[in-house]
Order: sequence, then structure tokens, then C-alpha cells
Amino acid sequence: MRLIVNIHNIVDGPLDAIDRKSSPRITVDQFREVVDVLSQRFTWISLDDLIARLDDDDDDDEQVCVLTFDDGYRGVLTHATPLLRSRGIPAAMFVITSAIGSGRELLHFEEVEVAYRISPRRGSGDLGDIKRLLRMLPDPERRERQAEVLSDLGVTAADCRAAARGDERFAMLDAREIAQLRAAGWTIGSHTRTHRALSVLSEHELESEIVGSRDDLRALLDIERMPFAYPYGGAKHISVAAAERVAAAGYTCALTMLADGNPPGTNRMALRRVDVREVIEHLPLLRRV
Repeated sequence: MRLIVNIHNIVDGPLDAIDRKSSPRITVDQFREVVDVLSQRFTWISLDDLIARLDDDDDDDEQVCVLTFDDGYRGVLTHATPLLRSRGIPAAMFVITSAIGSGRELLHFEEVEVAYRISPRRGSGDLGDIKRLLRMLPDPERRERQAEVLSDLGVTAADCRAAARGDERFAMLDAREIAQLRAAGWTIGSHTRTHRALSVLSEHELESEIVGSRDDLRALLDIERMPFAYPYGGAKHISVAAAERVAAAGYTCALTMLADGNPPGTNRMALRRVDVREVIEHLPLLRRV
């Protein structure tokens, strides 16, 4: 079994109702438990090592696991790196390049979440449903619909930015911290510029998101080749045109969120990953195996 596990953010303290239902963040204790349990069954390897093993024609009886993090949240640096460093576990971070550092605009899905958190009203739809709807809209329509959601909730984009400032859940790594991770042996890859579903983008937008984010990281870290992770990563979020553009841009591999292992011969431009929340759900079973 060649497994890739994906995590977005790690926070200190308990999760609230919105965290549990509509966000992909987990707690420090949950992260530690996941690492403890998986360490009993798997050997941790780097993403580069896994890619190299895809060319092996053996019977895939090895139990290896790769740990990846998406988006570039500072909680990973704060809460994950001490444990991983102490155990010698490699990891990869996929960065949304427009979100690097402080003073940034909130990402579109962050803005909607914060709006639900601070609203004096009850919104006219479920937060999770709203986020899933907005991610699949062309950007002009998405902006218009998102403005309607905020108006319905009685908040403004400025209100959301102010509320998110200083909240650990929304703090992003800056350029120095990303370079620090790379110096510590982490693999750094692209997660596009603005985290939009690639299947709804025009050719020009694909160029900006895929090639532009690659060039952003090249300038930041002085690296030539790097891996890529598709935003959202489901089948409906990845078009043929997007996958072809990722391959043409020279990325070493591309990661989806299609849950499965990666046996020999797996297309390295469509590697599969398991969301850490699925791992957490199955921890009781994993402990018994």
C-alpha cells in the first residue's frame, strides 16, 4: 500500500461546530494520534521517494505513507513541524501563492466562513453547501453570488478581514517561513495562485493559476521543478485541459483528492490522496489491525 495523506491546517484547542462540519482543519491532539497510529503500520517516505517507486514493477506489498499539507497555513509550521522533526518524518507543503504572508486578502472560501462566524443573522443556506456552490462558478458569477451571501448575512468583506486578523485558523506562512520549511527538508509545491476549481477556468486563467504559481515559487525559492496539487482535487474539479497544462508546465507530479492508494504504474499526474478526516474516522479500526 502506497498511501498519501492530506491535511490542511492544525489548530490548538477544540474545534467548534463550523470547524467540525465545514472546514478541513484538525486539532494538535488529532494530528498526533494520526501520526502515532499510521507510524505503527506504515514507513514514512518523501513524495520524491514515492514517485520513484511508481516505476517499480513489484507487487505493491510495501506499506509506505507520504504526508502532505495544502494551502500554506502557519498552524502546520507551529504544530506539525516539532513532532515531525523529532521523528524524522518527511512532508510536503503545497502553497497558494497569492496567500503568502500577512496583509493578504482572504481566500474566497475563507471569507464566506468568516462571514458565517460573525454574522448577526442566520444565513439562507448551509455553509458547506454555499462553499461547494461557489467553488464551481466562473469567477465573475462567483464574486457576484458571494457578495449576495455576505449581504444576506449582514456583513462586509472588510468586516471579514478584520475578524480574521489574528485568528490562528486563517494565519498563512510568509516567504521566510516557507523558505525555512524547505531548508528543513520539506518538499514545497504549488497549489495554484488563488485556489479555484481548474475545471471552470478559461485557458488564460489556467495559465495564471498553474504556470503563474510555478513562477511565483521559482522566484521565491530558486527551485526549478516542483510538485502540484489540484485545488479541491475531485474529478469534477480537474478538467482534461487543466491536467494537460499541469504536465506541460513541467511539474514533477500532480496530486488529486481521489481517495485510494498509488500502486506501481499510477499516473504521476493523477496521484491519489486520503483526507486526514477519513483517517481519523477509521482510527479505531486501524488500531485493531
